[in-house]
Amino acid sequence: MRTLFPLFLLLLLVTACQPHQPQETDSKLLKPSKNVSPEIVEEKTPDDILPLGEKEGVYTAVEGWYDEETVIVTETAGEHTHVQLYNLYNGSRKTFYESDSPVTEIQRSREGSLFLIQRSTAESEADILLLNRDGDILFQQAFPSFDLQISWNSYKENLFYATVFQKDWSFQSFIIDVYEEKVFNSPLQVPFAEWNGEDTFSYIEWDQESRSSHAPLLVYDLQSGTQKQLSGSAAAQKNAGDLLIAAELKDEEAGIGSFHFFQGETEKLTLKLELNFQRMYEEWSPPEFIFDDKANTFYTFFESVSGQYDLIGVNTLNGQKNVVLHDAEPGKLVLSPSGKSILSGPGLNQMIHLSSGTLVPLIQYSQHH
Repeated sequence: MRTLFPLFLLLLLVTACQPHQPQETDSKLLKPSKNVSPEIVEEKTPDDILPLGEKEGVYTAVEGWYDEETVIVTETAGEHTHVQLYNLYNGSRKTFYESDSPVTEIQRSREGSLFLIQRSTAESEADILLLNRDGDILFQQAFPSFDLQISWNSYKENLFYATVFQKDWSFQSFIIDVYEEKVFNSPLQVPFAEWNGEDTFSYIEWDQESRSSHAPLLVYDLQSGTQKQLSGSAAAQKNAGDLLIAAELKDEEAGIGSFHFFQGETEKLTLKLELNFQRMYEEWSPPEFIFDDKANTFYTFFESVSGQYDLIGVNTLNGQKNVVLHDAEPGKLVLSPSGKSILSGPGLNQMIHLSSGTLVPLIQYSQHH
């Protein structure tokens, strides 16, 4: 989620050296098929899940989904990271990738045919690698920076928007075309951009000199070089399939906010949903959220009358709400390919089975953890 600009950067603690135009990679990229065979799996229940055992001296974390039955797991010892595919129902493991540098993030493409790995290769350098489902490296690019923020174009999965940060919060943004194996300076230099079309991206026009909790939300067209305002006030924004979801803080004293749902490239406002924001580091921040475009369901955390948070699902067609899980722990949410389960918790170490509202631990920690 793209949260408030100053707060987000304080949490990142980014350090970087002066960025420059990266060189093109020499590797040959084979364009993957856009069509991935439908995942036909036998219906499983939460009781069938086999938690992953923790190894002594190794930090284990779940990074996301590989397919409906398999999660991507990292085991880190020192600087070495072992990326594995772990089947939740038969306990099998398969090496997907190994790195002598720490892996900081793994993303799955919308169609599930590609996987993006971010690594911290040195104190002042990071790189990205694009892998296919077999774990073959299709593209690799290093950046002179400690930290990167990457946005993946869900309409054209060959395009990425990358922002390189320096320690003083200055930044430089690039457009990456992995099919052409080229990296370009973005014509508009803004951080935390989100693709909302094949050739358009949205961004919040933060004033870096101010600690304002909101700013205008704009959309930029790469083809025409023009931009327009989508909303006069936004605190966060996120691309979610064919929707652009923007969060706005309406009452700064009470922390009451609203989510605005804009339909894809038409940018038509289709729904407004009022929710409480969370208090973080003396500022109000929108709760984490995800959207299932197949079921038209928006999932987020809602503060109950008891002061605890419930995970709720909201039908974006009629606005109907239902509680999925009571007393849930707010944090990152990652939806499974079928939309039947959500990864959550610290290190995504839990799975929420949506139809039953069951919370299942995915990592069995040792007693000394």
